[in-house]
Amino acid sequence: KYGSYGPYISYQCYRGRYEPDHPRPYMVSERDVLPWVQAEVARLEIPATSVSMTEDPLARDRLVARRQRVIDNYEDGLIDKTERDRKLVEIGDELERTGSAERVMAVPAIDWSWDPDTINQVLRSVFDAIVLGTDLRPIRADWAVPEWRAA
Repeated sequence: KYGSYGPYISYQCYRGRYEPDHPRPYMVSERDVLPWVQAEVARLEIPATSVSMTEDPLARDRLVARRQRVIDNYEDGLIDKTERDRKLVEIGDELERTGSAERVMAVPAIDWSWDPDTINQVLRSVFDAIVLGTDLRPIRADWAVPEWRAA
């Protein structure tokens, strides 16, 4: 009777429905929040000093496989516990160094014409949270890596 409105994405405070003293509005459309998010994500600037990419993009997979071989060797009795622990710490350190570089690689430039799921995946890699005020307007973004936010 009213036609098709398509998908409607909104954010709401569920307490707002049931608490008469809760500030209004208690629901806001994503369309109202999106311009602020776009302006905030436009500040994304990954410093070159934080990028420590390895030459080999498969380095993490190789380290995970190497860790598994060390565990298998220990279970098969080929190495003792001390040797296993030493090797696992060494591999863990290497994994940690490549982990931060992987996060940098996972943040592409955002094309706002992408489907919403893809955009949200990218936004989740940039922000830990976007905090809304009592009027349900954005007041700040908690960046996953604060140094990525240009002033």
